[in-house]
Amino acid sequence: MKITMAHGSGGKSTDELIDKIFAKHFSNEILDKMEDSALVEGGKKMAFTTDSFVVDPVQFPGGNIGRLCICGTVNDLLMRGAIPKYLTCGFIIEEGADTDELEEIVKSMAETARESKVLIVAGDTKVVQGRGGMYINTSGIGFIPENVMCCPSYSRGLTLLNSSLYFLTRASRRSGSFHTQSRKASLIACCFCCASVVAF
Repeated sequence: MKITMAHGSGGKSTDELIDKIFAKHFSNEILDKMEDSALVEGGKKMAFTTDSFVVDPVQFPGGNIGRLCICGTVNDLLMRGAIPKYLTCGFIIEEGADTDELEEIVKSMAETARESKVLIVAGDTKVVQGRGGMYINTSGIGFIPENVMCCPSYSRGLTLLNSSLYFLTRASRRSGSFHTQSRKASLIACCFCCASVVAF
């Protein structure tokens, strides 16, 4: 099935899209309440980040835009010594996008969230005219343990790792294997590596 403008109207088609794809795969006790905003447990000190992903094509060797956006947001929280806990995601989907591909991306997001031990607690979907593309914005909250110090120089050190992977991404782009408008494509490779460093 193809996405139409009706899927972004807030009516029956929107409800069906949410129920059959998003709620089905992202289900958890917080999201399932389907309230206007999610109520979550807090902490004394937290890190908060947001990012947008505009990868084209949305599927590429080693992953897709869904896995990428979860890894990217989780990584940004880890960079500040936070334990990632809650994510939100907003989809901007172009008319003509294939719902099977959309579901595959959503499933990949759900699997990556489980691997990262984070919950997707809120989301939004909009449909715009276009040629079947899709874009995802994710925001994340993580809690910083009291015994963890956020050292700017430490963060810069990990940024060097990201920067080196960025150049690999550019090389991959030139070779034609995939291309992206965001250096966050590099984070698929280092997200869980950074998790291990922070945990240590």
